[in-house]
Amino acid sequence: MGKKAAGRKILLLTLIFIFGLSLRLYHFNWDQGQHLHPDGRFLTMVSLDLRRPHGWGEYFSSRRSPLNPFNRGYNFFVYGPLPLVLTKFTAQIFHWASYAKLNLMGRIMAATFDSFIILLLYTVSRGLWAPFFYALMVLPIQLSHFYTVDPFANFFLALGLAFLYQYYRRRGRYYPWWLAGTGFALGLAAASKISALLGAVFMITLLMAAYCRRPILLLKRLILLTVALVLAIYLAAPIYFQAAGINPDFWRSWQELRSWFSPHFWFPPSVQWFQTHPWLFPAENILLWELGLPMGTVFLLAVFKLARRWRRPEVLVPLAWILFVFIIRGSFFVKAGRYFLPMYPAIAFIMGLYFEQTMNKKFAHLWQRVILLFILASWTLLFMNVYRQNNSRLAASQWIYRHLPAGATLSCEYWDDCLPLPLVGRTHFQYHQEILHLYAPDSLAKWQQLSRQLSKVDYLILSSNRLWKSIPKAPDRYPVASRFYKLLFAGRLNFYLCRQFTNSPGVSFRGRQLWAINDQAAEEIFTVYDHPTVLIYCRREFWSAAKYLKAIYRN
Repeated sequence: MGKKAAGRKILLLTLIFIFGLSLRLYHFNWDQGQHLHPDGRFLTMVSLDLRRPHGWGEYFSSRRSPLNPFNRGYNFFVYGPLPLVLTKFTAQIFHWASYAKLNLMGRIMAATFDSFIILLLYTVSRGLWAPFFYALMVLPIQLSHFYTVDPFANFFLALGLAFLYQYYRRRGRYYPWWLAGTGFALGLAAASKISALLGAVFMITLLMAAYCRRPILLLKRLILLTVALVLAIYLAAPIYFQAAGINPDFWRSWQELRSWFSPHFWFPPSVQWFQTHPWLFPAENILLWELGLPMGTVFLLAVFKLARRWRRPEVLVPLAWILFVFIIRGSFFVKAGRYFLPMYPAIAFIMGLYFEQTMNKKFAHLWQRVILLFILASWTLLFMNVYRQNNSRLAASQWIYRHLPAGATLSCEYWDDCLPLPLVGRTHFQYHQEILHLYAPDSLAKWQQLSRQLSKVDYLILSSNRLWKSIPKAPDRYPVASRFYKLLFAGRLNFYLCRQFTNSPGVSFRGRQLWAINDQAAEEIFTVYDHPTVLIYCRREFWSAAKYLKAIYRN
């Protein structure tokens, strides 16, 4: 490659990186300081309470370290500390270490780390298609708009995979550097999110398959990988350890979290996973929504075409990783889209590899390539409409303050965000509020209480689909609650839909939505934070508690 061609390639890579970073930072304050993502809200509070250790002795002591959330008054913490530490001290440098701004710094850091994967894909593929595809992927873009640990862990996992790929390609005398780099990157990923240790299982499995007939070589490589892994975890997250073992506070929190997300344990956020089929449910969400149908189709085509060359490292490593993550994560009861985020760099690599080999043959003309690029980018451009508009909860809050009289009684579903949100010059205390505990197990006592509350409610507010979409998935647990929503939506419960607010993917102009794509069929987590559908129901006439109970609880 000549200097001119190389310079052109670097220029295009720079443009792709800027484009991808811009998508991830576009309207990153989408909730206008309301902290509408619960994980981001919690991480902001924990980050603010962390303090700089006085010396290395305090840093490496989990019992004394001020970077240990359990030493700062928190009894439950399951996240990796590395993203919080990086965000907190970066925020201090820029004087953003406040509740109003640290959350935003976390989003900027998440977007930056995720964008680094664009550059990482170029160093591995030496082509521009893989970085381009990753820059456009919807799920990484969406998760970069939240202050969560996933984008941090995903970058370090991708870095570990890149080292492993180089090891399989080059091996030779430099193999210790590639394997040590793999282990160290995995350790940083685990320091960001402990479930990233799944990557270590994958790496060890590949090594065992490659050296099953050479046990001495296998043992040397496993020792090198493990030492680098443990060293990175100890350096980046020493609070995981206590004395010579695992910190019992972390272990208790992890076990507690594991018990929550079980079909046999009642925990409101887990209700959404009832009646979701292993593997089929995440595959549908990935291909239709989180990757998008255009790129999802290209990915399936790329897998079909490249599967015949599975023995080559450039095909074996990414395909094996995709299958490993999908099979393991897809079998879990909880199948959240962010759990599959580690697959996306490998998906981009596979798609890029396919396009590098076929583009010149099948799309020789410039106009053909322009049309193809537009089709591939279409779902991303439509999804960005979520951030081009005012968030639906904010728009609903503004409407409530303008149109609903002070002193009116509004409902709020327990475990969802109550509306109206506090805005500048406005306070939600001017309204009475009834908290409806619809996630409580169905019983006569529950519905007697809810009927008394409904008789007081003037405006019934559903600020997302969190409850009305998940509760009907568990009709054995919630037969009456399921009937409640069915009657409400049918207009048979003395309430009529008087206002609906959305900021869905689609096309908008000057704040007005011209065309919207209804993505409420996607998993709850995909819509419930940054673009929920808000429904406001107005009461027709007064009904007594007895009348509500008779309508809802009969039979």
